[in-house]
Amino acid sequence: MNVSQIASLFRSYTDEPDATFLTDSDVSTYLAQGYNQFRSFVSAVDPSIYTETADLVFSATDTYNLDGGAVSLLGGTITAGKNRLIQIQSLINVTGGTEGIGVIYQAVTSISALDQAVNAYVLEGTTIRLDRDLTGTLRITYTPEQPSTLWSNVLATTHVDDLVMFHDMIALYAYAQYAIRDNAQNAPLMAQLNAREYSLAEYLARRVFSGPQNVSETLSSYMDN
Repeated sequence: MNVSQIASLFRSYTDEPDATFLTDSDVSTYLAQGYNQFRSFVSAVDPSIYTETADLVFSATDTYNLDGGAVSLLGGTITAGKNRLIQIQSLINVTGGTEGIGVIYQAVTSISALDQAVNAYVLEGTTIRLDRDLTGTLRITYTPEQPSTLWSNVLATTHVDDLVMFHDMIALYAYAQYAIRDNAQNAPLMAQLNAREYSLAEYLARRVFSGPQNVSETLSSYMDN
C-alpha cells in the first residue's frame, strides 16, 4: 500500500470520509504516529528491517559528536540523505587505522564502565565516546526515525516500505490515536490490530532464520517496552 491508500483506509476506519472534521493535516499527523508505532513493533522483533549505516571518521580522538559533525544524526540538522538516530545497533571498525579492521565496539552505559572496558563506547548525549583514542573509520549501524516528510501529502502515491501485506496496521495504529481525540474506541478494530500484531510477529520471526521463534515471548517483550 502507498501513502494515499493507507490514508484512505484510515479515513474509512474513522468514518470521516471528508475533511470537514478530519483535515488532511490531521490525517498526516495520525498516520505519522501510527507509522512510528508500526516501526517500533517491527524493530522490536527484527531490528535489521529499518537500519541505516554511516561512516564516522576519527582522527586521533576518542569522541565523535553526532550533532554537527561531518555526519550528523542527532540535533537540529541531520545530514542530507540520513534520518535521525533512535538507537545504535553496532559500531565496527572498517579501515583498521590504529586498531584492527573488523573490531566491534561494545556499548556500555556509563563513563565508569568505559574506563574498565576495551573496544567499547558510550553515548553521552549526542557524543560517542570510545575507551581510547582512534585514528580510523567506524561504521555505525542504527535504527532511524521514519523520513520526516513521508506523510506530508496524504494524497501522494509514495512508497512506504516493503512490509506491504501489513500496512493496514499503520491505519489501525493511527485509528487508535484518533480514537483518543474522538473518545470513540472501536473494540473490533482493536481486536483486529492485536491479531495483526501476532501475524506480523510470526511473519518476521520466520522471515530470517536467526529471528526470534517464540512469538508469544516477542509480543510480551514488545508490550513491556
